Amino acid sequence: MSPQTQSEPQTLTGYLRIIRRRKWAVAQMLLLGPLAALVISLHQTPAYEASAGVLLSLQPTTNVTQAGPATPEDPARVVQNQAQIARALPVVRRVVQATGNAFPNASALLTNSSVSTDDGVDLLTFSVTHRSPAAAVGLANEYARQFLVYLQNFETSSVTRALKQVNQRIATMKEHGVRGRLYTALQAKQQELETLETLETPTASLVHSATSAAKVKPRFVRNLLLGIGLGLLIGLGTAFLWEALDSRIRSEEEVGELLGLPLLGRAREAPKRLGTTLSMVHAPESAHAESFRTLRIALETVSRRIGAKSIMVTSAVDGEGRSSTVANLAVAQARAGRRVVLVDFDLRYPSLDRLFGLEGRPGLTDVVLGHVSLEEAMAEIPIVQPIGIQDKPFNQAPTNGSTRSGGSFGGSLRVLTAGPVSPDVRELLVSPVVAELLEQVHGQADTVLVDAPPIVPVGDAQALAAHVDALLVVVKFSFVRRRLLNELRRTLEMTSAPPLGFVLIESEGEEQDAYAGFYRPRRLRALPKVTVP
Repeated sequence: MSPQTQSEPQTLTGYLRIIRRRKWAVAQMLLLGPLAALVISLHQTPAYEASAGVLLSLQPTTNVTQAGPATPEDPARVVQNQAQIARALPVVRRVVQATGNAFPNASALLTNSSVSTDDGVDLLTFSVTHRSPAAAVGLANEYARQFLVYLQNFETSSVTRALKQVNQRIATMKEHGVRGRLYTALQAKQQELETLETLETPTASLVHSATSAAKVKPRFVRNLLLGIGLGLLIGLGTAFLWEALDSRIRSEEEVGELLGLPLLGRAREAPKRLGTTLSMVHAPESAHAESFRTLRIALETVSRRIGAKSIMVTSAVDGEGRSSTVANLAVAQARAGRRVVLVDFDLRYPSLDRLFGLEGRPGLTDVVLGHVSLEEAMAEIPIVQPIGIQDKPFNQAPTNGSTRSGGSFGGSLRVLTAGPVSPDVRELLVSPVVAELLEQVHGQADTVLVDAPPIVPVGDAQALAAHVDALLVVVKFSFVRRRLLNELRRTLEMTSAPPLGFVLIESEGEEQDAYAGFYRPRRLRALPKVTVP
């Protein structure tokens, strides 16, 4: 058996099964997402956005102050640089100062504005968001205008400074009455700089002004769609996280995948009205008893394939209905005409003496210690409960000798209880005496059923598995968890006897039998006596 680490196969079917199982968590998040988006949208302050466009001129201009031609620049790099200049604090502060109380400071304007560019387009788009549509239009236009002013001042500042210096030198030479070639050269330079300042063309221009503002907050449709998408993602994440943290078992298919074993039968817990009695005898026509007849057929089919004569019934831990299952199964096999010997090897908490009313009788430990013989210790159990003593123990004889059925089933059931138990006698499970005792039992029965202790917490069942032909595992549906089943699988892989399959025990109200009550055998009326002449 290959190890199994996950409860659901990593396929689309497995994922859909998880979503269907956690559908309420997904549905709640899918409902809360749009609801939260709607509440947030209703509480949002309305905001409007206006945009203005500035076209950049990327043609290099000839500067007469330079010795050679202008060096061309990368257009994309020029556009990005201009966009960064537009977001610089000197430009933003000029806008805040010009617009008054629209924004308290430059940081607020930067938060509510943007300067964007498009690849392949030499256009800067100045967008400003404000709660007033008219203010948004005015701010966008003013932002673009202040950028143009700043850019123009920045580009002409070098010529202006040079012209200012030349004018100062000429004025100084005039005051001192200095004339000469230097004075003439400075006058020529003055004329050249004045001409250059006059002919200087701007590298950017306003191509479209903002005329209206579009509402950008709140956007109900977009927010609802985002709420639906976010709610779905959170719901799916919650479902899969819940599934990963939840260790409960959901179906018999999941139990089979974790154990790597086939399901041989399923039965519910014994009805409360039966108490500690066996349904195969005290309620043979009930649905609970019918489940053990089905289990008997399945067990005989799989055990016949490997020739298993002795079968040990165990479970992961105590409290899963192991003893009542093996007891009812023994009665069902005996009623089917087989010679059955049922042995209680649970030397910690034996139960068969209580189920069959055999308290006080000698048992397994007495035989092993030599106090009684095997024949003396085994109790013959009537497989048909006598009429009128349904509530009496099995070891009490009928008062009138009448039975529920007049015919014989042809089978027999003998039970060997555990007997007096103590910590010392548990070591007998690993002694050769147990193997000899089982060999003797094999010669007297068609089937030997062994009630063993739980196999995970103690090692008694693993030691006993070396003396039987096969194992049958009892799993209580509402009791086990994934981690326990994984541990049970690892333990079964280390036992010497092969496991045939598992029996699923369901609690009341879990998985209802769809065919319960569909078929009930009728009680036959007594035929009138016919006198033969």
